[in-house]
Amino acid sequence: MQAEHAAVTAEQRRLVSLWKEVLRLDEVGIDDPFLELGGDSLLAAQIVARVLRDFAVDLPLDTLLEAASVRSMAASLTAARNDTANMDNLLSEIKPCLRSMRS
Repeated sequence: MQAEHAAVTAEQRRLVSLWKEVLRLDEVGIDDPFLELGGDSLLAAQIVARVLRDFAVDLPLDTLLEAASVRSMAASLTAARNDTANMDNLLSEIKPCLRSMRS
């Protein structure tokens, strides 16, 4: 793994560790393609399940097959968290309106 392909963020480091464990590899770069590392749909399902457990983010299985690197998976996690935060904000704005409609 070259230095420019090393994990930068804590999230990337956690994902690299997870990928190495599931794929049973000593080294994984953040831009290494999942399928070229020996990944398949069963291993992808294991990674997605562990992401749910470790990050509390439920990514669709095809996210890993489409966004097939640690870097892109980390970006998908960030996007999913932002979507959840936006939804939480929207719900907090809607709840008072719903309460007032019930009154």
